[in-house]
Amino acid sequence: MQFNWEKKGHIFKPDGSIEWMKSHAQGPGPIVWNGNIRTYFAARPSKNLTLPTFIDLEIDNPTNILYIHKSPILELGTPGTFDEHGIIPRAPIMINGRLYMYYIGWSRRTSVPYALNIGLAISDDGTNFKKYSEGPVLGVDKMDALSVTAPGFIYHNSMFYMFYTAGLKWFLLNNRWEHTYTIRMAVSKDGINWERDFKNAIEPKNEFECTSAPAIVQIENEFHMWYSYKGSLDFRNAGDESYRLGYATSKDLINWERKDDLAGINVSENKEAWDSEMIEYGTIIEINNKHYLFYNGNGFSESGFGYAELKIH
Repeated sequence: MQFNWEKKGHIFKPDGSIEWMKSHAQGPGPIVWNGNIRTYFAARPSKNLTLPTFIDLEIDNPTNILYIHKSPILELGTPGTFDEHGIIPRAPIMINGRLYMYYIGWSRRTSVPYALNIGLAISDDGTNFKKYSEGPVLGVDKMDALSVTAPGFIYHNSMFYMFYTAGLKWFLLNNRWEHTYTIRMAVSKDGINWERDFKNAIEPKNEFECTSAPAIVQIENEFHMWYSYKGSLDFRNAGDESYRLGYATSKDLINWERKDDLAGINVSENKEAWDSEMIEYGTIIEINNKHYLFYNGNGFSESGFGYAELKIH
């Protein structure tokens, strides 16, 4: 099989009309809800704060925005907690008829810029969420000592598989602390209690490469993962070091083979396009036997998000 993602259009970026939603639309997480595509994301009321909300999109034309929720759906954590400075929703899934919203919780640090852990909020109506716990549902551990973040999920053989982003090291580069990370796996029967093997599912190409934010689907008898990857130098500008979407395959969800050149999607050639400099933070949803990729573009989501449709040759 050969994959190609056909870009269908830019969907949303904040325009300043909602006071707290000043910029960015990070980490789009779509799910079919009441016949529409409800897409959760994080916006920024200021430079160093992120809060989650959602929009509803027409299921047959996701570029048509039906509704914009005008307030955050979760509050920041109390001082000292893992999500006191930011909440970024990621990959909503249904478990036992309830909506489980796993999210990235971040807090500022003094020695390095931030710490990241994975939180969970649960909803019965898709709008009102309650945090499962004050602490992370998957957090730093004796073997994941630096950060645990940006998960993707697949349900297989009566088990939930979480592929999460694990911090590897902090480097001081050009007088700035830069974090490297890669993708590891955890499994659960209930979506609450997770067991991890602490092994890298995706091996970095070098010590400065970062891989994160996986999205996993099964097509026929093979598993396919699309994820974000970048370098640690000059990645904030357009160029080879900035975010791209990579690709890997697996027969068993354990052993993965990187095939980045077969990802089937890249930055747009039009230099004026919203995704001309970087593409990242993808999630995949299947609707009516079609696979849609929702992803961010330039400026680490400052340009908002759009979507593409999978074409299989």
